[in-house]
Amino acid sequence: MKDSSTIILDKAAMNNNWNFLRSYFGNEVIISAVVKGNAYGHDIETYVPLAEACGVNHFSVFNAGEAYSVHKVARPETTIMVMGAMDNEDIQWAIEHDIEFYVFDMQRLEDVAKEATRQNKKAIVHIEAETGMYRTGFDIQQIPELIKKLQQYKENIRFRGLCMHFAGAEHISNFVRLKNQKTIFKKIHNKFKLAGVRPEIVHTCCSAAAIRFPEMRYDMLRI
Repeated sequence: MKDSSTIILDKAAMNNNWNFLRSYFGNEVIISAVVKGNAYGHDIETYVPLAEACGVNHFSVFNAGEAYSVHKVARPETTIMVMGAMDNEDIQWAIEHDIEFYVFDMQRLEDVAKEATRQNKKAIVHIEAETGMYRTGFDIQQIPELIKKLQQYKENIRFRGLCMHFAGAEHISNFVRLKNQKTIFKKIHNKFKLAGVRPEIVHTCCSAAAIRFPEMRYDMLRI
């Protein structure tokens, strides 16, 4: 049987798209290419080398399996970040290969610290804040304890990023919820700053949020 549809990845078109994104958002912000869902059906192992040829050096995925697919074809200097759940075996592999990943609950933080200590390495983590998405992340009430834990584990945990995810940023009907999310995140961010426990980068925006909320772009965008 013949395929009913075909996806064509054109390097020149991709390069044009990435150049447009850089011109729109500016070169001072990192743009992470989100390639979850097998690069949204475009095939991770095909898409990643093409994107790298267009100057992309940061990729975000949902799970360790996708991270492995990126790692298999990516350049050594390329950064890979896992945004979703991982089991202990995944965490072990991620730390071994300097894969960055989200931490969104205390138990996971404990597991990461334990494994990083065992490997005598620093796990590269992004702390996810829960601001109204109601999926994963640390509530604002948990931040004081979290700060103490990060200070306790500073020899084996590298606080690479502080992040959140906007809930339905593409819909104007979510205006009030999105406004509340921004307020909560800024309060959480401020708690870290006041404690002197600062992430290397801050990132909050997916594609829609990056366009709608320029003030929330911070250091990196997940596009």
